[in-house]
Amino acid sequence: MASDIKLNGNGVLVEGTDVTFDRGAEQSSIALNLKNPKGFWHISGPRSYEPNNPLSIFWHNNTQFSGPFLSVTTNGNVGIGTNNPVRSLHVEGNEIHSSGGGAGFSFSDRAKPGFVDNPTKGERWVWYAQDGDARLWSGEDVLTVKEEGDTWRTVFKGRLLVEQGIDVHGSLSAKRLSGKVGLFLGQEMSELGETEKVVGIQLYTQALQMHAALTHAPKHLALFHDFDKSTTKDVLVINRKNGYTQGIRIESDVQVTGKLTQASSIALKENVAELSGQEAIATLQGLNAVKYNYKADEQKQQHIGFIAEDVPDLVASAERDRLSPMDIVAVLAKAMQEQQKMLAELAAEVSALRMQGN
Repeated sequence: MASDIKLNGNGVLVEGTDVTFDRGAEQSSIALNLKNPKGFWHISGPRSYEPNNPLSIFWHNNTQFSGPFLSVTTNGNVGIGTNNPVRSLHVEGNEIHSSGGGAGFSFSDRAKPGFVDNPTKGERWVWYAQDGDARLWSGEDVLTVKEEGDTWRTVFKGRLLVEQGIDVHGSLSAKRLSGKVGLFLGQEMSELGETEKVVGIQLYTQALQMHAALTHAPKHLALFHDFDKSTTKDVLVINRKNGYTQGIRIESDVQVTGKLTQASSIALKENVAELSGQEAIATLQGLNAVKYNYKADEQKQQHIGFIAEDVPDLVASAERDRLSPMDIVAVLAKAMQEQQKMLAELAAEVSALRMQGN
């Protein structure tokens, strides 16, 4: 014992005095039993010079000792519920609970030692909960898990990068509240979802500065090209305006390997009436064939056809901006039949005149 034990008149250790128990390398310990009506606290010091021999606090209920409630090892690790803490603070058993106005769990960036009171850009992070939402904070709420109706919603402040894919049990949907919503693919900035301009799938080639997008624009589904430029093209449009009267519109050439047919069954038609030869010939005479090229065609390839606004009413569309090849074919067929009939009549007259002359 390095010094005397000095007690005051009340049996209390006099302040400033030391009590030391040392038996060298032999097993030794000091225990303080702090009693109360239901048992006592037992504080036990190290029993040898071996590393990590902890100072431990136990509870004894007059029957047996509990496991260690609190242990402090010689390397400074603190254990709660364990006498062998492997980190600076090691909790074994139930979760760690924090409550009150400042409740939360704080941790710093490993590359920035020390405590940062007002962190920015990930210098220090805090997990906390408020108003029923779980939040991850670092200067602002970067991640929020909140309840919305009967479901949970996770809110990210920024982009979400997924390197191993996503497994979905149920539906996968996106709702744009503001800004952009989408799944962006690679450095070429292709995306699946909703942007400020389109809803659907957007493919972007950075090297060529070209865009193509399959989008659900108001009342139609369209494939766009260069939609960020003044030369925006609707390459393919499936339109449902006016009860699908416009159907599919293709703003380019179409190549078909096989048959291209048009539905023509009587089961699909009504108000069927005969086209007279006079109507066919009059319509044919009203068709003015022209040569032209399309404004959007950069190659300025020449075409031959008709101007939709100038054709006779019989073959004009309701919008007068497009033509049906089948309508033109029907007029040509009827006109040819009428001409064949007229030629046959003329041939008969010529034959009769020849017979009279003979």
